[in-house]
Amino acid sequence: MKIAIVGSREYSNKTKIKEFVLTLKKKFGERLEIVSGGQINGADGIAKKIALEYEIDYKEFAPAHY
Repeated sequence: MKIAIVGSREYSNKTKIKEFVLTLKKKFGERLEIVSGGQINGADGIAKKIALEYEIDYKEFAPAHY
């Protein structure tokens, strides 16, 4: 199951994203893949850190203008 997590660069609620990702991991197990836009800060960065911390497959799709 591919789930995209993207958002504002100012987003900072790590707890909410962590709880969401762990709920998804519990539901989908090894089939879970987190997809993000690749920003270092904000929702994208938090999603990446959590995915890597909990050994969840992670893919990044940076915008074409990078």
